[in-house]
Amino acid sequence: IDPARLKVGPGQTARVVLARFLREELGKQFQADLSEWSDAEMIDAIEYNLFPNTILFPGISLPMVYRFRPVGMDPNRTIFELLFLRPVTSKGDRPEPAVPHHMTKDELFSSVPGMDPTFGHIFDQDTGNLRQQQEGMRAAHKRGETLGNYQEVRIRQLHRTLDKYLSQQR
Repeated sequence: IDPARLKVGPGQTARVVLARFLREELGKQFQADLSEWSDAEMIDAIEYNLFPNTILFPGISLPMVYRFRPVGMDPNRTIFELLFLRPVTSKGDRPEPAVPHHMTKDELFSSVPGMDPTFGHIFDQDTGNLRQQQEGMRAAHKRGETLGNYQEVRIRQLHRTLDKYLSQQR
């Protein structure tokens, strides 16, 4: 990347410069006109949680969907699906459907064919952290988890909602 393309000039902000850069680069990569997308849609990791198991990231820089599904009745296992989305081209062409890759539990995201290496390493780190958290929760003498008042309010709300729905199912 030519550093001059990311230089913040007088009267500009880093957000404006980065959004413009991403519009140009991702527009070329996806063969799409991104001029109508807002700076927030270009840069920010916008996140929508759909109860009970889906998280949407509708921005252009992180166009992903997470979906979690149970493995039978085993509370210690889940199927994690990661989908990367792409915009429709300026000609109206839709990207070809991706070929699913089914990972083993020991496989690294960074080894998946077609995975962006940077994203792969981030997901490798995240899944390693999740494994350690799960092991720690199982080994702890304390029953349950302690959630922060601010940072983890959404997790607390998810658990309350799940408890409410599950108590009605009985």
